[in-house]
Parts: sequence; C-alpha cells; structure tokens
Amino acid sequence: MINFRFHLVSLVAVFLALALGVVMGSTVIDRAIVDRLSSQIDSVKKRADEQRAENRTLRDQMKGLETFIAQSQPQVTARRLNQVPVTIVAVRGVPAEDVKGAYDILRSAGALVPGVLWIEDGFSASDAGARTKLVQAMGDSGLATDDLRQVALESLGHRLAAGPRVTTVSSTTESGLDTLVALEDAGLVSFDTVGGGAVDLESWPSAGSRTLVIDGSQAHPLPGTMTIPILRAAAAAGGRLALAEVFRPTATLKARGVVVRGVRDDAALSRVVSTVDDLDETRGQVALTLAVQELGTDRAGHYGEGPGASSQLPTPEAAPPEGVPAAAGK
Repeated sequence: MINFRFHLVSLVAVFLALALGVVMGSTVIDRAIVDRLSSQIDSVKKRADEQRAENRTLRDQMKGLETFIAQSQPQVTARRLNQVPVTIVAVRGVPAEDVKGAYDILRSAGALVPGVLWIEDGFSASDAGARTKLVQAMGDSGLATDDLRQVALESLGHRLAAGPRVTTVSSTTESGLDTLVALEDAGLVSFDTVGGGAVDLESWPSAGSRTLVIDGSQAHPLPGTMTIPILRAAAAAGGRLALAEVFRPTATLKARGVVVRGVRDDAALSRVVSTVDDLDETRGQVALTLAVQELGTDRAGHYGEGPGASSQLPTPEAAPPEGVPAAAGK
C-alpha cells in the first residue's frame, strides 16, 4: 500500500531532478548565446526609452500648439461677424459644452446670437407618445409617424430660413400657430437663452440670419437623421447654412466625418451648405467662425480633417473695422 512517506519521497525526488536539470542546463548553454540575448534585451530597452522620450516631446509640442491656437483665436476671429445675426440649432445629445463653445466664439466675433434652439429627443422617438406630440404640433393629416416627422423637420427648416417676415402656409401649422411656437408647445424643440433675455419665437430669427446646425456622433438619433431634412428645406428656402460636427468616439462611430457626410456627399447640398467636422476642437471653432463669415459671400466650403474636407480653414477675409457692422446682406 502506497503511504504518505512514499509520496513525500517521490515529490522530493522530482524537485531534486528539476534542480539538477537547471544546473546542468546553465552549464551547457553557450556563454556567447547568453551574451547575445543580454545585448538584445539592452537594445530593446534603449529603443523603448528613446520612444518614450520622443512621445513626451510630441505631447509637449501638441500642448504648445493647442495653447497657441487658443491664445491666437481672439485675434483671428475678432470683429469677423459684427452685428451679424446667427441662428444656432443643436440636436439633443451633442455635448452642451461644445454647443456653448460655438455660441461663445460666435458672440466674441460680434455675432448677434440670442440663444440655442435644441431639437429634443421626442422628435426622434418611436413610441406612441411621439406621434401624439407630432400631431399636436403639425395637425393630424393621416400620415404615418415617420412621414409626419419628415414634414415637421422640413417645416422647421423652411421656417428657420424664411424667418417670421411673412405668414404663409409653410410657416404655420394647421392650427394657425407659428411652426416654431407649435413645435415648442409640443415639447419637440426648446429654446435656451444661455442666460440672456427672453426671446419671442414667433418673431425669431431676425431677417438675414445665417443658420448654424450642430450635430454629433453622440446625438441621440443617428447622425444626420434630424439635420439633413432641416438643411434641405432651409436650402430650398434660400438659407445661408452651415453644419458643424462634434465628434466623440462611440461604440459604433470610430472616426470623424459621419455627420457632415450627408452634405459633403450630396452634390446639391455641398454647393450651398458649409461644413466643419472638428467643432470639438479650438481650431474647429475658429474654422466655424470664418465659415459663417464666408456665408456672407454666398460661398460654401468644407473644413476640418475628415473625409471631404478641402482645408482646415476658409481663406480669411478682412474683418470690418472696429465698431463697423459687417456689410449689409453679409
């Protein structure tokens, strides 16, 4: 019968054999091989140290460039939009701080921006309550929910571009309410004055306003779902339009450019709607300001670093002298 002492002796024998093998192996291995392996390890370590130092240098350079852009931004954008009315529309889900950044830089350039019109989640919802809100705003025309949503988006785009100058069928709902007012009453849009004075949506935006639409990878509906129909209708109504993208990587979106693609890949829209694909960065905010200024010349361009961008910035135009409004119609 095998007892505990037998097991113990066997285990000791195994470990002694392993130890003897290690000792014998170390004496058999050629010293030159050991030296070569040691040299290779030292070489790899040296390259790793050099790479880490290079990465630190590149990070410092990037930080310096970002600081330079941030500090030079006021000099680049100052007075670019003196007394120019700008309408900002943003899709809920886009980070509020990025929308606020666009608002701030346009205001600092002299633009008249009374606030931000947010497209709320209810606009893209698919539950029964979504149709109820759409019917409340647009009337019950018997259309399917998706078709009614499309009508509402196009009506919003037309209303933003045409403004409140003339009351037409396109600017009012079946109830006779102004389109913006009806959509706000239904909870489909909301207006944030960003701490400023109250705004009467029935008389907003002012005549000649340039419209900035902000969408992003984190917007709650798929990028472009809300904004492209708005832009198409606004373009048909003669609006001066820009679409800006805020990019943050998500589980499904790994690269910037998906938001602005709906404009850049459309031959008709790309000629009349400017795009900026890096609004989440200071350089994108600068590009946006210059792009909105460029809209006053009836030109559209595509800026940033995503697919379809022609350059980082528009060709800068001269800023108006201090205290002088931008040229009429610009």
